Amino acid sequence: MSRELTYCLMTNHYHLLIKTTQANLSLAMQWINVSYAAYYNKKRQRSGHLFQGRFKSILIKADEYLKPLSRYIHLNPQRILSVILL
Repeated sequence: MSRELTYCLMTNHYHLLIKTTQANLSLAMQWINVSYAAYYNKKRQRSGHLFQGRFKSILIKADEYLKPLSRYIHLNPQRILSVILL
């Protein structure tokens, strides 16, 4: 069973913070990518991949890292925008 804690959808990638009790992350990521690509492509009458490359994952073992990681994910769009505007 997986539970999404936070996410951020960017133009060419996304960040997810997921808590899972099973070793099923690859299967879950495949389902997310395929499902969202099908939805997006159908809505915009296009085809092909939306995101490049394979997903990257980091195992967080201590709860003390959850809050800083969530903050990083939430502030990511602001950091990108500030770089663009410089």
